[in-house]
Amino acid sequence: MIYLTSDIHGDCRTFEKMLHKIRFTKQDQMYILGDAVDKGKENLRLIALIREADNIGLIKGNHEYLCERYLEGIIGASFWDACGGLSTRKEVDVLPESEKEDLAGYLKSLPIYKNIIIEENRYFLTHSGLNADYIVSGEG
Repeated sequence: MIYLTSDIHGDCRTFEKMLHKIRFTKQDQMYILGDAVDKGKENLRLIALIREADNIGLIKGNHEYLCERYLEGIIGASFWDACGGLSTRKEVDVLPESEKEDLAGYLKSLPIYKNIIIEENRYFLTHSGLNADYIVSGEG
């Protein structure tokens, strides 16, 4: 079975309950169409769960992009916080530098879209659309 979801926003417990409820197995595939982080209480735990699963793919949403830009020093804490990132930022800020670098690399590697084929039907998966403006330049 193939599943699509989005906007989990750091609610790892509800996500895990959902996986249990749908009886998600290693034979299934799930695509998360962005915004796994921010606003919730277990943002990094959710990212770890996603990264560990071979059959769960994350497509970059605007909140993953904000986290990536924060880790790169492109945006500041107040900007990210204003966009809903306070809870994730607090988790990220206490990470050792090596883990911050690893997380930044992972976020940078995420695709902004994915094409899949199911029973000869093509699907375009994205969080925000093909022509989305993905530039977050700073706090101003």
